[in-house]
Amino acid sequence: MKSMKGFTLIELMVAVVIGVFLVTGLMNLFITMNRSVTLSDAMSQNQETGRFAMDYLTQFTRQAGYTDSPSASGSIDPLFTAPDCTLDGACTENNPNTIRGDRVSLQMYVASGNQMQSCTGSIIDGPRKFANVFWVSADAGSDRELRCRTVDTDTNTWIDQSAVSIVSNIELLELQVGVAADPTHRHASRYINMETFNPIDNTIGVSSIRSIKLGILTTSQTEDNAAQTNIKERKYVVLDSPVLTFNDGALRSIFSNTIELPNAIESAFTN
Repeated sequence: MKSMKGFTLIELMVAVVIGVFLVTGLMNLFITMNRSVTLSDAMSQNQETGRFAMDYLTQFTRQAGYTDSPSASGSIDPLFTAPDCTLDGACTENNPNTIRGDRVSLQMYVASGNQMQSCTGSIIDGPRKFANVFWVSADAGSDRELRCRTVDTDTNTWIDQSAVSIVSNIELLELQVGVAADPTHRHASRYINMETFNPIDNTIGVSSIRSIKLGILTTSQTEDNAAQTNIKERKYVVLDSPVLTFNDGALRSIFSNTIELPNAIESAFTN
């Protein structure tokens, strides 16, 4: 009878070691591919969120100071600010402590017999002066949502019963105004935040605003995937915001746009 031979102990150990190396390599490849897919999804989400939010804000910002009946309304201040604004949550403000970043209140006028659509989708019948108010919520139920609500700026009362969510995953919204050196000049000579602007509004006035610069910080962070990159700490500055430090591993992106206000420029040219 012919004897049968098997693997020796050394051969088995060599095979096990080779198998371990192969499995480890496959696991590392899988982890790397999974991380790359996750990072790609996070980048796509950030880009989509940022482009949509900035396009939406730009659309309504261009209408700031608009009036379809100058003879009836005169010139309209592009921003709704104190002391005309006395309603809590309706005024343009620099970093109030109840929201994420700045509050932007864009004012316009619709004449008698005409209509305009607000940022919430409401139909505004004229004659009426109103403002679309944008901010990023810090409330538990709507945290990191870009929100909007419409206010009647003549009566300082809300037109909408509640705010509308525009898009989520926004970390903050920042605003700077471009002001002309003189109310008769058509172009901005410098950009300042509302905190700097308010103390000098008696000198240059809201009517000297010629453009608005907006900045937003988007985040890909979700409850299902809170750690999407292997970098544990990053710092961001959006326009005049404080330095923001995050260590949650989520991917974030900054978007900004400078929007000229044709209504304010035309008003200055007329003057």
